[in-house]
Amino acid sequence: MTDDYMAVHPEYRKKGLATQLLVTTEQFVKKQNGRYILIETCDIPSYAPARAFYEKQGYKKVGEIPDYYNPGEGKIEYYKKII
Repeated sequence: MTDDYMAVHPEYRKKGLATQLLVTTEQFVKKQNGRYILIETCDIPSYAPARAFYEKQGYKKVGEIPDYYNPGEGKIEYYKKII
C-alpha cells in the first residue's frame, strides 16, 4: 500500500482530466491484482467538490475522523472495490 496524491490544476478542471486520472489509476490497480482503492480527503467545505467527485465515481464514504489534520479539519475516507 502506498500513499499518493492526485490533483488537477484549477485552470484544467471541469475538462474530464480527473476522471481520466482516476480511471487510469483503477485500471493500474486492477492489473496489479489490487482489491480496492482507499481515498483520504478533508471534510472542510472547500473539499466538497472533491468529495462529490469521488461519490460520482462510485466511491463510498467509509470513515470519518474529526480534527484529524487540524482542529476543525477532519479526515474522510472513501472506498471502492476493484473488480
